[in-house]
Order: sequence, then structure tokens, then C-alpha cells
Amino acid sequence: MKFFFLIFVIITSEMFCQIVIPKQNLSFKPFRVDSIAIKGNDITEPEIILTELTFSKGEVVDSVKLRYNRERIYSLGIFTNVKLYPESNEDKTTLIIEVNESWYIWPIPFLALRDRDWKKATYGLDVLIMNFRGRNEKLRTSFSLGYDPSFTLQYSKPYWFRKEAIYFDASFVYVNQNNKSRLAEYLYGEKFKQKFIGGNLTLGKRFNLFNKADVYGGFSYVATPKFISGVNASNSRIDRLPFLGFRYYYDSRDLAQFPKDGTYFNADILKKGFGEGGIDYNIFSVDFREYRTVYKSLSSKWRFTTRQSFGKLIPFYDNSFLGYSERVRGHFTDISEGHNMYLTQLE
Repeated sequence: MKFFFLIFVIITSEMFCQIVIPKQNLSFKPFRVDSIAIKGNDITEPEIILTELTFSKGEVVDSVKLRYNRERIYSLGIFTNVKLYPESNEDKTTLIIEVNESWYIWPIPFLALRDRDWKKATYGLDVLIMNFRGRNEKLRTSFSLGYDPSFTLQYSKPYWFRKEAIYFDASFVYVNQNNKSRLAEYLYGEKFKQKFIGGNLTLGKRFNLFNKADVYGGFSYVATPKFISGVNASNSRIDRLPFLGFRYYYDSRDLAQFPKDGTYFNADILKKGFGEGGIDYNIFSVDFREYRTVYKSLSSKWRFTTRQSFGKLIPFYDNSFLGYSERVRGHFTDISEGHNMYLTQLE
């Protein structure tokens, strides 16, 4: 069993973000919120917005709290502009939340690089329907050709049962993927591809603004041209893997896309195989990130993540890798793999 550990430091700031959030002057004196009114939500249900607020009617808010909540609403990803401001009428103050809804149907042709490598160019069409039925549901389908041709279909419903805050997600994926493991290529004797076909169902609960957890399960079909132990998890060239997992999330980031303040934590335990076909192993992972504003637009982030694999026989395609989606500055072409991985970052 192998593991690797790497540390690196990067200095960055908000100026490198590729999207621009419209500015709003939020220099208001603290005031009591007697009522809340929403404007501009042509199809979005009010509860989708109100659920993101960290305060309720009757509480006193200030500029700092309003700015934080404005960015939380932006994090929904369905508005191009969000404004929060008070309107006073006699001795009552109404908080106005004014939104501009974005275009919700996005057919996007794309040219992308797998693992950020020009030799692994892929192209295709990604069709995304956001805020489906005004409930922030998402319906997405995508196909790609070129390197690692694939097809995906996904549906997510953030409030399947609104009162209980239950969410649901379903997905299907097909990909004809090039092998990433150098150890597998050595045993195989040449480069090769594996077909991955799988489906996944997720059922979860949002406990409050920052905490949620879910249970997910499904089935994966992995086909290799010929059988080699270790390249395959089972006793044949085709692995059939039922799986079941549990995840917990804590997320207090102000803006999910480009956070400046807050904490993100995710823990995931996944069971694969259950002994069927000789397949029985587990994957445990943790991802912790903390963001802090240093000075004006300059922000910092530190991150710790680990991925641990343990069990009967872990196939090479489920190894942990550095050098693909996770890379180290100055070592972009260095590839490491193993059962256990630790990584820290400071940006």
C-alpha cells in the first residue's frame, strides 16, 4: 500500500476571478427587519431565496450581514444581479431583495482539455436547464467526443420535500476512458481504455443553512479489454460494482464560486462491491478549506484533503492521483498514484 504527501504555496487574489459580481453600496446603519419583500423573481419561488438567509423577520441586520447574505443568494447560480436594501414606511422597515433572473437554458458547445492537457482535447455539447420550474432544480445532459468520449445525464432537486428539507439527485454516466494508472499500463503491457457505465441516486437532508448530509448508492460497470488482476477488481475483465456511501457537508462560504470568507468541510465514506464477484473495498475522503479576507480584495485559503482506500483488492482505476485534476505548481507533469493520499494547500 502506497501513500504520498505534498505541500505547496500559491499567492492569489480576487482579481484572478473570471466572473464579475456587480457591486452594491451596502453602507446602511443597522436596522430591524419588520418584513421581507422580493422583486424580480419572475419564475423563482420566494422560498428558494428566503432559505439562504441567515436572519429572519424581527432581527436587526447591518451592512456586514447584508453583504454576506447577498453573496449567499448569488451562490445559487441563477441570478445575474442581487440587491438588498431597506425601505421605510412610518415606523416599519421592509428589506427589499431585488434579483435579476439569468437565462436558464444553456446549450453550450465546448472544447475542453482533460486533466488540463492539450494532448487530451475533447469537444461536445453541454445542455443545462437551470431553475427548472422555478425551484432551482437542474436538468443537464452532455456528450463529448475526442479524448475520453462520454455521455452524462443528471437531474437534481434541492427541495424534494420542502418542509423536511430533503433533496434528491439522480445521474447516469457513460465514458470510454483512457487508463490513468502507470502501474496498470506496466502490467497490461500497453496503453488501453476502460468503459465505465454507471448510475447513482442520492437522498439527503439539509439540517440548517450550513449543514447537510446524504446517502447515495448505485451501480458501476467497468469493462477492460482483457483480464489482469489489479487492473480488474473481480475475477474477470468486467467489474460489476454496487456501491453505497454517506456524505456530510459543512459550508459557510460567502460565495461558493469564488469565496473570500468562510469554511468548507466534506467527509465521505464509500463501500464498493459488498463481496460480489470478489469485490469488497472502501474509500474514505476528507476535504477541508478555510477562506479569509486578508486586505480588501486580497484573500487567502488553506486546504487539507485526504483520500484513503482500504479493503480486499483495490483496482488501479480507483487509486488516488496527483498530476491530473489535482496538480502541484511547478510539478504539473509529475504523476503520483497510490492507495492513500494527503495534500495541503495555501493560497
